[in-house]
Amino acid sequence: KRHWAKFILKRADKVFAVSNHLKNEIVQIGVSSSQVQVTFNPVDTELFYLDKVEKSNKNILFVSRLEPFKGGLRTVKAFHKFSQLHADWGLTLCGEGPEKQAIIDYIRKNSLQHRVVLKGMLTKLEYHHELSCSDFLVFPSLHESFGLIPVEAMSSGLPIIAINSSAMPEYIHQSNGILLQTDSIEELTDAMLEMVGSLGNYKPSEIRREVVERFGIDNFGRKLVIDYESVIKRFKR
Repeated sequence: KRHWAKFILKRADKVFAVSNHLKNEIVQIGVSSSQVQVTFNPVDTELFYLDKVEKSNKNILFVSRLEPFKGGLRTVKAFHKFSQLHADWGLTLCGEGPEKQAIIDYIRKNSLQHRVVLKGMLTKLEYHHELSCSDFLVFPSLHESFGLIPVEAMSSGLPIIAINSSAMPEYIHQSNGILLQTDSIEELTDAMLEMVGSLGNYKPSEIRREVVERFGIDNFGRKLVIDYESVIKRFKR
């Protein structure tokens, strides 16, 4: 796959990458850095808008495919520890995947049925509704070329807990979330506790504003048109 990727990409006039992390991966297979331009991904900021009432819903949200590297089971285990200090909080998990049965088994074994809700796959509108009913998003994925789900959550004003790897540190920082240094249950639990204790310090409107400016469809489209035109000009010479 790396051979064919290199074969194809080296023949392109320009390669658009959705993050600096992905650009570095492309360069590592032998494509010139000058060929690769980071565009990021567009986010539908009209669909994911800020409508959250300024009050705590006391709910944590996880949205992703239920696979080990995405961290669904790790999130449930961390919430289990977290809930021993915050018995009035809940966790909602949305997604399907091979880890689902292990998550269900853990919930039953530890009597978390009244605290943890599994909702399966969501439409974009359903996802936005869950965001409006939650206080923050937990997204402890080990690898993401961009990570559209957390950026959509940020567009709705929510702070994020993620792992400091791949593309995550390119847009998550202390003003809009917490970056974990490891994938340990203990560190994720501590981050949940820290987030709950500092929710008032996050400014939903500021979290959203940064997303609109960097990833909003209008701004993204204008930049992409410029990028396309710069490539096309080469053929007119």
